[in-house]
Amino acid sequence: MIKFFRKIRYNLMETGKTGKYFKYAIGEIVLVVIGILIALQINNWNEHRLERIEEKAILEAIKVDFKNAIVEFNELNNNRTVLEEASKTIFTIIKSKEIIYTKTELDSILSILLIGPTYNSQTKTLEVLFNSGKMNFISNDSIKDKLVNWSKLVEDMTEGELQGIEVLKDKVIPLLNTYVSFFDLNTKFKFKNYDMFDKTLQSAYSSNYKELFEDRNFENVLSLRELYNKVAIIETNQLIVEAKNIIELINTELKIDD
Repeated sequence: MIKFFRKIRYNLMETGKTGKYFKYAIGEIVLVVIGILIALQINNWNEHRLERIEEKAILEAIKVDFKNAIVEFNELNNNRTVLEEASKTIFTIIKSKEIIYTKTELDSILSILLIGPTYNSQTKTLEVLFNSGKMNFISNDSIKDKLVNWSKLVEDMTEGELQGIEVLKDKVIPLLNTYVSFFDLNTKFKFKNYDMFDKTLQSAYSSNYKELFEDRNFENVLSLRELYNKVAIIETNQLIVEAKNIIELINTELKIDD
């Protein structure tokens, strides 16, 4: 093809048809420019197609992460609800000044106070997006804005969550250690429905439940921890709602019915 155009140019120059040659040369330049523009357009279209493919993969991965996060949030709140019920039982005992529970029952109730549910962050894809700078691959501004705001919502929840853990470590556990045998509490403690200690074993020391429940500090620190626990439940429920909203937006963007 190049030889064909070159032959035409030579023929025009040799026959002295300079005007026609220039017109031809301009036409050839125009064709070349058009060819370049078409090539660029095809390249841009191909890049856009590849970006959309990657965007779809990213959105699918984010959706999986948020589904996993919802599962973890529900588990966290289930544990927090168990903690809340145990605290209510203890407050009832403190107020009534009457212990109507057996030692085994009391150990089971108090062992629940050792629970410290914390969020492990199930949105790894989101972290990779922020660190890699690929957030701009997401073309939907509504999704992008919610993903950017998500970290702040999680930070608010985990901040209160960690404060509750600090109360557990610095205040609740030292008080329990003063009056109660942790050996007995440990035999009642479960992790993911698995027993952590041999239930047939017994402590060599007696627990003084009466003095524990009469200690004002115990009620105070329990109230403080319950405050952080309740706030964590509320904020986690808000995160569940927001995670579902993000998943719905992603499904709409991907045009699927999940």
